[in-house]
Amino acid sequence: MTPVHPNQPFRDDVWSWRNEEIDRYNAAALEFMRNQNVPINDAHALIAADPDRLLNADGLHLSEEGNRLYAEAVVRAVEPYLAPQKN
Repeated sequence: MTPVHPNQPFRDDVWSWRNEEIDRYNAAALEFMRNQNVPINDAHALIAADPDRLLNADGLHLSEEGNRLYAEAVVRAVEPYLAPQKN
């Protein structure tokens, strides 16, 4: 799910997700996944919590810190499913 920077100006001649659309889409997806007992790693919520810090100036790509936090969240999400290492 791609976050949209809340201060990003929108142009009428170029299609782009709007924050309201993303929020509705995410809410429906989260409800469906919870009903199906699907594990959730909400990257959008992670980045949307501080987009000025976690997104680059283009409002789309992650900053260095955003990449680090996103990677850490992915590791936490998949770690429980990894087989333990044998020595």
